[in-house]
Amino acid sequence: MSKVDANSLKFAAAAAQEASLPLPVSPVPLDDDALLFWDDVIRSKRATAWTPSDLYIAAALCRDLAAVECAFRRT
Repeated sequence: MSKVDANSLKFAAAAAQEASLPLPVSPVPLDDDALLFWDDVIRSKRATAWTPSDLYIAAALCRDLAAVECAFRRT
């Protein structure tokens, strides 16, 4: 795979195309509290860079973040 100069029009076009792609969806159901974290976690890397196993880990992270937030609110 060849590198593309970050200052090139080709890079800008590829970045714009990538940004227009829909975000991946969670492979498992997430409750509303966990969904609050989904977009931020998924936007942490390119949409096309997520593998199926990455998405399971991202979903687990969102659930964990929601649980921590819920526990914090109870204290």
